Amino acid sequence: MSTPTAISPSVSTARDSWARRFFTMENRFIPPIFITVILLLGHFSFGILESWTKTLLAISCSIATELILGRTMTGKWPHIASAYITGISVGILLRSPAFWPYALCAVISITSKYVLRVKNRHIWNPSNFGICVMLFFAAESVTALSIQWGNSLWAMLVIWSLGSVIIWRLKRFHICAVYVVSFLAFALLRSWIVGDPWQSEVSPVTGPEYQLFIFFMITDPKTTVRSIRGQCVVAFLVAAVEMGLRLDQSIYAPLYALFLVGPVAVLVEMWINSRRSPVAHSNSAAMLAGGPLRALVRLSKCLRSCLMSSRMLCVCGVSLVAALLLCGCKPKAPRAASEALHEQATPATPVRVITGQQTAVESARPSGPIRFIDVTDAAGIHFRHNSGAFGKKYLPETMGSGVCVLDYDNDGWQDVLFVQSMDWPEHKTGRSTAALYHNNHDGTFTDVTRGSGLDVEMYGLGCAVGDFDNDGRDDIYITGVGESRLFRNLGNGKFADVTAKAGVSSPGFATGAVWFDYDNDGKLDLFVSHYVEWSTATDQNCSLDGQHKSYCTPEAYKGQSATLFHNLGNGLFEDVTKKAGLYDPSSKSLGIALLDFDEDGWLDLFVANDTQPNKLYRNNHNGTFTESAFSAGVAFSDAGKARAGMGADAGDYDGSGRQSLVIGNFTNESLSLYHNDGGGLFTDKATNAGISAPSASSLTFSTFFFDYDLDGLPDIFAANGHVADDVSVTQPTVKYAEPALLFRNHGSGHFEDVSNKVGPALRQTVVGRGAAYLDYDNDGDLDLLITSSNGPARLLRNDNGNQNDMLRVRTVGVRSNRDGIGAKVTVRMMDGARMSAMVKSGSSYLSQSELPLTFGLGKPSDGKTVAVDIVWPRGKRETIAGVKPNQEITLKEGSGMVLAKSIVFSLPSAAAPH
Repeated sequence: MSTPTAISPSVSTARDSWARRFFTMENRFIPPIFITVILLLGHFSFGILESWTKTLLAISCSIATELILGRTMTGKWPHIASAYITGISVGILLRSPAFWPYALCAVISITSKYVLRVKNRHIWNPSNFGICVMLFFAAESVTALSIQWGNSLWAMLVIWSLGSVIIWRLKRFHICAVYVVSFLAFALLRSWIVGDPWQSEVSPVTGPEYQLFIFFMITDPKTTVRSIRGQCVVAFLVAAVEMGLRLDQSIYAPLYALFLVGPVAVLVEMWINSRRSPVAHSNSAAMLAGGPLRALVRLSKCLRSCLMSSRMLCVCGVSLVAALLLCGCKPKAPRAASEALHEQATPATPVRVITGQQTAVESARPSGPIRFIDVTDAAGIHFRHNSGAFGKKYLPETMGSGVCVLDYDNDGWQDVLFVQSMDWPEHKTGRSTAALYHNNHDGTFTDVTRGSGLDVEMYGLGCAVGDFDNDGRDDIYITGVGESRLFRNLGNGKFADVTAKAGVSSPGFATGAVWFDYDNDGKLDLFVSHYVEWSTATDQNCSLDGQHKSYCTPEAYKGQSATLFHNLGNGLFEDVTKKAGLYDPSSKSLGIALLDFDEDGWLDLFVANDTQPNKLYRNNHNGTFTESAFSAGVAFSDAGKARAGMGADAGDYDGSGRQSLVIGNFTNESLSLYHNDGGGLFTDKATNAGISAPSASSLTFSTFFFDYDLDGLPDIFAANGHVADDVSVTQPTVKYAEPALLFRNHGSGHFEDVSNKVGPALRQTVVGRGAAYLDYDNDGDLDLLITSSNGPARLLRNDNGNQNDMLRVRTVGVRSNRDGIGAKVTVRMMDGARMSAMVKSGSSYLSQSELPLTFGLGKPSDGKTVAVDIVWPRGKRETIAGVKPNQEITLKEGSGMVLAKSIVFSLPSAAAPH
């Protein structure tokens, strides 16, 4: 009985001692401890730091600058707590691939404390000032953190609970409370104004950017006004200005708002205090005595007196310049100049939101070897291509047609469009149109072509999908012989042919097409490749055996230039081919790959040419392009010969962060695999990678990178088929119908031909042409669509490809184009591995795969999270940390992650083949 009695007082004393130490601790020690907790909790749980080295650099530079300036200007050694907080704030909030911005920002931040002073007070929070200055004047090199912790409820609660206690301890709780309440009220108001869900407007406050902002910046005792009432007014005004900036889609709104409001409030307080009499000081209403006129006179004298201070003028000048910069008057770098020329507000797109805990849940995983299963009939797809062939051997009959994947009704399930050719006028046997298949969400599709507006006869070849009018609905461009057509999505399952109004008919022999924003004005432009000058009247007479007519090669015809259409807005386009430096009548172009090969933030174009040198068009940032294929090393084969390039794709297959190229070529020419070595140079690694020999006997039309086994290493698919149906007469070892090829990426730049290891469906011989990947059953792995010339389309379901973890990313642009085409997404693993991909239109051969990006995350493990970095087409950078695997997340420009929903691994029963 005596033991508890002896222990109890000591326990109580220990607890009282800790509480007493906390509440009696000097105030200057509490914020450094708290920000260290945020740093450690945030990074070890979610990886919020760009790097420890950069953060330590910022801390070191902050402390060094503090010591040097403090000793030099005051004659005393300063306390380094403030510098430590500033350094950590810079390390967390700043984002840049280089080291110098962290050092420079830290130096600028601390220097502002000693230089920008009025009446012995520095009036900007140091880190707020330094970061804003960097965002103003080094926008091409830096960005600020934009992470939401709403996806991890416990972390948000820990930080907010601890922060609230500490801020209450420092007698600053009222500032936080007024700001948060005002923020929430304005968020609801902004939601009502722009039409976004209220959750997406509220969710940013859950992130570390706002936590650092609330607990350290707006509550900084050195830079806030003195009175409690004034502090509350300033907090409200900061929230109000921030709301206005967010209406302009500024993702740095809180930082900018404090930068503008805080110093002005302090100056006004100084002006008022400097003019107050003792009586007025005891009665704040005395200034208004004598009526409004007298009050105005006193205020004018106060302002005139204060403006006589040169330092005051300096501070006000800095604030004015900042305000002008935020309003769009900032001197523009070359990149921003084009933005100013074409500035246009993009309609806000409603996005479903899930806040709080992410919804990733573990469902039953499949097991066993990966197999591709032909489920075409079971899925209800009955499309068959019609080349119109009737013995004349017209050249377009060899081309086949493409396939496009799109979610035309925005229901979250991928639909399919098959492009169709037609009978020639002199041999009509029936009516042929494109086919639109709606995804039924159960593994099956329904043909909804009739009445959709797409049931139009044309000799179609290729297609590209993109939201050219930024209305939230994907539109379709179909290329063809004679004319091409633009179909605008009306949003009710119907499309309208707006070709004539838009001015994009592109007459001739149009093949591939891509939507992309080449001038970064937020509107999708259109590039259309062309093949040769051909008509039924000019069709040449060629023969393989000297007796019977055969299909001619493109060498028998003159080439035809590609076309670039600039999006003017309001549904209108302008042909700028010659103005942009793209006019080249020698080209015989087929596949197009969208990429940023020199990593300058501007989209470039690779164009595969048939029997002509390939083209690589480098974007000059001024509306023009420079053809750079020869200097980059992608124009010819290693032997210096032009190959017969068909389809092409760009992707980061080795984790370098750079986009390499894979190209399908003619029989005996093998696949090309141009590795991006950096510096604008490529090297053909096809032989070393192990894909040259297995593909030598194939004539590859479609090819692309995709991660079929979700191991984090993009693999290569190739759809094959010859152009001559009688090729075996003269070349017995070459067949008209050919099997597809699948190369598994083993890392270190090496691939293995696994075509015979993934089931018999992939090895079935077809006259392959267009191909695309998609996750049609939303089970996490990628399935395949393949078209065949004058034959049936095929849907191959990926079974057991989802045994590894994965992440699916959708993008919604705001200032950038709505689809986010051109956005670069990088996924960072906890072990340091990185995977990157670009949201792109077109690619493959006359086809387009789904717009959402699927990243394989490797073997499942408990507690796995990843960080997702995105660079939007107009240059904004955002990071979302702590993302759980096996989800589909939606990223909205300026708002971070606005949707996270789980992937269900089990297959719908209706998807099973019959």
